[in-house]
Amino acid sequence: MQRRHGNWASLPSIGGMAGMLAPIVVFATIIIAAALYGSFSWSANFLSDFGVGKYGFVYNLGMMGAGVLSLIFSMGFILKFKARVWGGALAVASMAAIATSIFSENMPLIHYVFSMLFFLLFPIAILATSIGNRFIPFFLRAVGILAGSGALLLSFSIYITNLLSLNPIGSAESELLEITFISIWISIIGACMYLK
Repeated sequence: MQRRHGNWASLPSIGGMAGMLAPIVVFATIIIAAALYGSFSWSANFLSDFGVGKYGFVYNLGMMGAGVLSLIFSMGFILKFKARVWGGALAVASMAAIATSIFSENMPLIHYVFSMLFFLLFPIAILATSIGNRFIPFFLRAVGILAGSGALLLSFSIYITNLLSLNPIGSAESELLEITFISIWISIIGACMYLK
């Protein structure tokens, strides 16, 4: 029984390490996929366009790995900061990220639903837990409010615009910027979880 308790006690630290690794995996995957893809337009394609074609498996496997790391981070975050509701939302968003790599753009409707769930729910969870969770230090809450707000505004600009448009276009630049906001937050929170 004592050993089981010890394993649970170490989960925030393990989750913190996973949180620091997830952005590295994401950006390494995007760089490799961009090098392999060839004709990719950062203003007209979505990032998930990397997931189709001859080398699509590279992007999909990388995003799946990052999603798994994000899920582990979410579990540690829930325990560390007693954030059951919005930490749970982070976990759901992480599972949606994994699902986007399983259901690639070869299955466009399913992929779009999971993609939208990730890009909207993750920043909402960051923002909500940063505003309302008193167990998170003030500096980390401030970082979360800034990162969550920036990521959420980008999500609305991408997905709401495309939902209202008769001729939707990709926006890999905006997606990459949103991922950067999320990565900054998850890296800083992850480092704090790992070190404390």
